Amino acid sequence: MRLKYLSSVVSASDEISCAGALCYSPNGRKLAVGTPDRHILLFDDKFRRRDKFGTKPMEPKFGKMSYLIKCAVFSPDSAKLAVGQTDHIVFVYRLGDTWNEKKVICNKFAQSSAVMAQCWPTESKLIIGLLDGKVRCASASSNKCSTLYRAETAVTVLAQHPNRKSFLSGHSDGTIFLYSFETRSHARVCVHPCAPQALLLSAVGILAAGTDRRIVSYSEHGRQLQQFDYSRVDGEKEFSAAALDALGHNAVFGSFNRIRLMCWNQRRGAWDEANSLIIHNLYTVCSLAWKSDGSTLICANILGAVIAIDCAMRKTILRNRFEVTFVSPSQAIIKDLKLEKMPKGGDENGEEVQMDGVQQSCVLRSAKGHELGDIRIMGRDQRYAIAYTTSTLILADMHTGLSSEIQWQSGRNEKFFLENENVAYIVNAGEISFVEYGRNELVGWIRTERANPHLISVRLYRHKLNKPKETDNDDQQQPRKWPNAGKEEEISRVAYLLDAKTIAVVNLINGVQLAQLGHGSPIDWLELNERANKLLFRDLRAALHLYSLENGITTHLVGHCSYVQWVPRSDVIVAQSNEQICVWYNTDEQNGSTERVVHFTVQGEVEQVARDLSRTEVIVLENGVQRVAYELDSALIEFGTALDELDLGRAVAFLEQSERQGIDVQTMWRRLAQVALQHGQLMVAQRCFASLNDIVRVQFLQQTQMRAERQFGGPMEAEALAEHFEVRARLAMMAKQFKMAERIYLENNATAEAIAMWQRMGNWDQALELAKAVNWAELDQLQAKHQLWLEETGQMEKVAELKAREGLLHEALEMFLSANQPGKAADLLLENKQMLQMEAERLNSSEEGDEQPMVERIYTSLAQHEQLDKAGQMFEAVGQLERALDCFRRGHSYAKAIQIARVEFPERVLTLESEWADWLFEQANYSQAVPHFLEAGNLLRAIDSSIRSREWEKALEILQALEPSDETKPFYGRIAQHFELDGQLDRVCHFQMITQRL
Repeated sequence: MRLKYLSSVVSASDEISCAGALCYSPNGRKLAVGTPDRHILLFDDKFRRRDKFGTKPMEPKFGKMSYLIKCAVFSPDSAKLAVGQTDHIVFVYRLGDTWNEKKVICNKFAQSSAVMAQCWPTESKLIIGLLDGKVRCASASSNKCSTLYRAETAVTVLAQHPNRKSFLSGHSDGTIFLYSFETRSHARVCVHPCAPQALLLSAVGILAAGTDRRIVSYSEHGRQLQQFDYSRVDGEKEFSAAALDALGHNAVFGSFNRIRLMCWNQRRGAWDEANSLIIHNLYTVCSLAWKSDGSTLICANILGAVIAIDCAMRKTILRNRFEVTFVSPSQAIIKDLKLEKMPKGGDENGEEVQMDGVQQSCVLRSAKGHELGDIRIMGRDQRYAIAYTTSTLILADMHTGLSSEIQWQSGRNEKFFLENENVAYIVNAGEISFVEYGRNELVGWIRTERANPHLISVRLYRHKLNKPKETDNDDQQQPRKWPNAGKEEEISRVAYLLDAKTIAVVNLINGVQLAQLGHGSPIDWLELNERANKLLFRDLRAALHLYSLENGITTHLVGHCSYVQWVPRSDVIVAQSNEQICVWYNTDEQNGSTERVVHFTVQGEVEQVARDLSRTEVIVLENGVQRVAYELDSALIEFGTALDELDLGRAVAFLEQSERQGIDVQTMWRRLAQVALQHGQLMVAQRCFASLNDIVRVQFLQQTQMRAERQFGGPMEAEALAEHFEVRARLAMMAKQFKMAERIYLENNATAEAIAMWQRMGNWDQALELAKAVNWAELDQLQAKHQLWLEETGQMEKVAELKAREGLLHEALEMFLSANQPGKAADLLLENKQMLQMEAERLNSSEEGDEQPMVERIYTSLAQHEQLDKAGQMFEAVGQLERALDCFRRGHSYAKAIQIARVEFPERVLTLESEWADWLFEQANYSQAVPHFLEAGNLLRAIDSSIRSREWEKALEILQALEPSDETKPFYGRIAQHFELDGQLDRVCHFQMITQRL
């Protein structure tokens, strides 16, 4: 970087009259200079004075001579200017975005002593340093000011970090404090040898200088890293001001007739002294301000002179149109000379009118400090700039001024698709990466063989939910607050081709595939709408289709389609089919009926669809020469805009008018109802559901409003109604989010309402669980109501379960039996050993004429329901093993029966094995029957089962254990037949010889 005198901004006076303040706006378009006569001068980026306004004292009675302007700073959005004065006050002026806006005071922050320094890191944090040592934080939105910390001596200077997350304060005793917004704490970093008049905080440390004519570099922990001593340099005097560039890699220090430049050497990790600028008769430098793009440094001296200093290293011209100014190795400014040469119009106030959305210059800056290499100008109208560094890639949109720097390593063989105004596509080695302008990281990436910008569609949708606009009937006296106001909805999606006939839609935020759509014909064009919930695609047969990601329905729209486009900032579709232009104003229809399409005939080809604030037009090129504009129905298009702006009253009026014209707007009513419920607009939601003939929801919303107003004690404003817990809970119930409704009730100590909600839903289990969790006083009454309800609805099984949980086991058994649930009765009896022992004693001691024991009653019911296995378990538990064995046998639980028989009745084991094998054979489980036939000693049946299960080797093994006989002869034949089919003829011959001998 080289410093070079550029021009004079304000001429010097003949006496000492230091400029009270000097600051650049963050966007680089405004320069503010405070004069000794207590005025503020405003200059544009060409150093032309555009405005002048006077400041005022804290108290008018003290007059204009009672104070001086000490410091000034712009807000981060460049729309406000904070002026610090020595009469203990800070005034914040709203300047606006244009020069012809009226300047008004929007905030006043009274202080306990004179204001010495200011910085404005974020919109809500204006930092003020005072003469009494206090460092305070003021908020322009709340108009409140609080003390962050206090030192023992006066504040001399404030310096904020380039990332705006921390700042330094220097004090007259040399102490330097560091305050962090993230930790909300401050710490003393170090003590400088003198009062730090020039103090800077960068990403690589701290620079401090003062009257000792030394520049000292500290770490953020206070350790001294470097020292530049100029105390022995002839003519050098104290350092009185300093400034840091936007990246924090270059610093300037002002002294007498001299401005010294310090540059950060990234390779050495240290500051290097660069060439200094000597300006004779400059005298003492009072303040310095650096333009955000780093191209210009503004200097004010003790005589009130303000000069501009050029900081360019070198300049070059690209494509005979763009001037590239290198401010440093890692930063360059690109200016379009064609725009500067274009004639500029003016308004009635003499203000210059520029092209909408087009910036005069664009900054290419490596935030990592890498040196810029090759710079390319690309895209339509040469709108985009691309620069390579050693390890990063920088992309910039010169119309909007947005730029991105991403990590990138390649051989510079990648291709760039720059048709999308918000996202750049980078194609490299089969991968397509997406970069959003203004974001220093990849949005996402995909792999596809079809790298065609017409076959890839990326949508980045960020919509801030604002409060609904007031209708004419709303009370305008008090500002309202809305539950979802200020929240931001973010959608990042890409649609692309997996193959010629398959579309994939992927969420770029988490990489999840949202949809995969197959089509019968190859696809040659696709595009998502702005909200990325609908996909238009056209195939090679020129058929146009619409796919909804919300319901997964594909709708055929039109054939012979030669042109198609979404209307900008809406869900309206414009397509051309032969000589017809087709317009779909309502794309939420699920049936895709052509009755919803508006047609009109043209003589030519559609070129584009243009939309501005007042109209939307289809531009048609007729006869290849003349362009004709066809205007679309702005009212229909405005419905979507009204929803985006939350102007629900306007949306209702539009839909009512459409209904009077016979237009079907059912889906629009449904969409408006969703938005109204989301923002607590009950009256609008009722109107929507009434049009949809959904009387149940209308009544529910009416009851919701009445309940809320009854609890409030009277009519409620829309704001209070939307925030009332009863409304929020019932709307959650309406959305079937019952747990959320319960949470809302409990947060507002409405336990009874939460329990009543579960009762109305018939979910008594949740109601009882909640009542027990909060130890509700009416728990006993609730349990009684629950039991009565179960009995009235015939749910005796549930009643029995309740009795069992309460410990009333005999009553539970009786109810299980009456509910024809003997299995659960047996389980309950088996689970309770004490009751089981008592019932066993009753069973063993019972005589004829006595009341039938519970075990017998359960057994009878189990036998009727053919649950003999459960009866066997019960008899086994009470010690009646013979009956248990019989139940297991009759219930075909032979394993348990044999287990009992081996211990108590060994003589019955073979019989049970044979019976088990016969039962398995009847069930066609031949393979499982074989071992049981063998256990029973029935080898012939075992052979037959093996053959039936096609276990030939096992059958042959068992057969060879028997002597050949007439009984075994058929088995040899069947086995020989299998081996013959299997080609084992030698074994077949062996079996035939055996059968011949028989």
